[in-house]
Amino acid sequence: MLKFLSKEILPGKRQHEIVLMKALMESNSYMMTRVEIVQLFKQFNLDYSQRTVDSVIKTLSLDFYTGTLKRAYKGAELIKIEGETIKFTQEFIEALKVDYFADHAKDVLKTAWLLSKEFDKSSPLTRYQKYYRRDSIRLLGWKEQIVDQNIGGYVRDDEEKIFVIFVTLDKGEDFQGAEIAYEDALLDESTMHWVSKAGRKLSSPEIQIMQNPKDWAIHVFVKKSDDEGLDFYYLGEVQPKVDTIHQLEKPTGDGKSKSVVEMELKFKEPIESRLFKYLR
Repeated sequence: MLKFLSKEILPGKRQHEIVLMKALMESNSYMMTRVEIVQLFKQFNLDYSQRTVDSVIKTLSLDFYTGTLKRAYKGAELIKIEGETIKFTQEFIEALKVDYFADHAKDVLKTAWLLSKEFDKSSPLTRYQKYYRRDSIRLLGWKEQIVDQNIGGYVRDDEEKIFVIFVTLDKGEDFQGAEIAYEDALLDESTMHWVSKAGRKLSSPEIQIMQNPKDWAIHVFVKKSDDEGLDFYYLGEVQPKVDTIHQLEKPTGDGKSKSVVEMELKFKEPIESRLFKYLR
């Protein structure tokens, strides 16, 4: 339980889980209704949409997590859902009776609250902060985690019209999983050259979205190289420059070729100069 709290909640990337955990710990019954949770989030000027409330509950109940993380956190469920009521699991209630454990849990939440002040609570994501792939889609309200290998360079939520792009600028000679040599690059503070996954054509679903991006929120995360770790800087939202979208053939590692689509993406707000220079 402490491992889960320390890895997923302590970084403070979303205040909702911290506020809910503290409120449950301070209540006599260790339970709240969904209506009370909405009122709690309103009190702290936090987003209280059903999508966000569901995401917070799925995080603390571990229903969001899949694959390796689901197995690693097994037994660390902090809450359970009974109809419209959310309550601490009996295992967590028993653990809180041990002063040593309770002190550590409260310390994690206190530290998480302090760290959360570095993040913009009016938005699910804060520009220039760093996020793991799973963080970004969790904070954007995905119903469950998608393992990194299945995300690759991008993932989308067709229902909510959210498109999330992850770019490693300096891929190195041994970049894992790359069929072709991708040439993603920051051209200037407002523009990025971006290449689709291999095998995509102008008729591919995600490229159709890029050609008609109305109503879609397209988010871009970038890291300089894999040497920096697994997390990415969030650079903000972009709009495709539709007149730059074109299909071409690129050689693959086996001596053949595959179609890709490349284009320029324009940031809604220019990248801060110092970070741009660092990433370049």
